[in-house]
Amino acid sequence: MNALVSRRRVLLSVGAVVAAPAAPAIFPHADAELIALGGEFDRLFARWTVARVESRRTEELRFRALVSAGLAEETEDGPAFNHYVDNASRAKFEEISASTGHHDAWAAWSEAEAALSAVADRIADVEPTTPAGLAVRARVVLWEHFSGSMEDDWREPVDNHEARLVAVLDLATRLGGASVLA
Repeated sequence: MNALVSRRRVLLSVGAVVAAPAAPAIFPHADAELIALGGEFDRLFARWTVARVESRRTEELRFRALVSAGLAEETEDGPAFNHYVDNASRAKFEEISASTGHHDAWAAWSEAEAALSAVADRIADVEPTTPAGLAVRARVVLWEHFSGSMEDDWREPVDNHEARLVAVLDLATRLGGASVLA
């Protein structure tokens, strides 16, 4: 009788298989949430970079037009604007800002920065547990530290402290499988 398979044994076996939780086909990464946020950060960073370049380009166009209109001049300390002298000057400044596309470019950059900052804040709330997760955090720290500098390229640190920061954060990103300096 032991050699025979009873209906009861078959039903119990099927029930046990159906009731057992399915093992995932792929084990989730320990930093899956950070990795996903890192992908979102990278997409938004690309958008932010394009918007920043366009904003800088239109800012230069606007500055040249303002100089031609007598509302700005180049000084030893950088650009000097004279558009707040009177209402007519302010109106001309706004007209030039709009006609050069700077208003729209600045708005797009500001929107991209707000979206990127929101994801950076979410990333900061998640503690990394792997090199890949640390790499995500390192990319965010580099952006946060150097994005405020309009003129400087973070790949060219201005002092030893910045050079060390970039080196450590680049090491963290390389341990995670990529390099911020590449």
